[in-house]
Amino acid sequence: MNRSVGKLVRTILGPRLFAPLGRIYRGFFVDLEQVVDCLPPLAPNATVLEIGGGDGQLMNALLGRYPGLHATMIDISATVGQALRPELQQRVVCLPNTHLADYVPSSPPHLIILSDVVHHIAPEQRPQFFSELAPFLANPSTLLAIKEVRPGSFKARLALGADHHISGERQVRFLNEAELETLVRKAMPGIAHRATNLVKRDPPNYCTLFGHQGLTS
Repeated sequence: MNRSVGKLVRTILGPRLFAPLGRIYRGFFVDLEQVVDCLPPLAPNATVLEIGGGDGQLMNALLGRYPGLHATMIDISATVGQALRPELQQRVVCLPNTHLADYVPSSPPHLIILSDVVHHIAPEQRPQFFSELAPFLANPSTLLAIKEVRPGSFKARLALGADHHISGERQVRFLNEAELETLVRKAMPGIAHRATNLVKRDPPNYCTLFGHQGLTS
């Protein structure tokens, strides 16, 4: 049976031992508290949509800051949000096996988060992905935050090697800020963007905000 090293380790250790190991592993590459720091301030009753939410560790950090915040996490994988803290689970709707094109929100979210998602999409499929995302930004008050990894540094090369050889995701390719902005603007003409200070505080990670209101291009 063909399995990535990451899946094999998860199977051997089981979820209880794999979760803390995963936090240590992720913490080497990104400080999630710094990611939350760079996000725009949210109203107490704001709603968040996280696309490709994974295990939910970023939501742990975000919801811990905003006691009234509610979120929806969608992911194409069979599991999503398995690491959410028990006291936060009632504030998060988790939708596994859900593609962006098939998801219809009951109301426009205040913030959409893509954290380390774009580089997992094969480059030739990225324009279609952002075309499917564009209608979610039709609401002028919705903001989009995209956290990515700037290529070229030692840590970025190490992360890329981990994705290729540990996670077994050979399609992973990092993109820089200009490449990301070009992708978004082609799908959403006229949208504004604003860089955050994440890349200065936790390089090579960067976060760019996009929206039709409240941002300067």
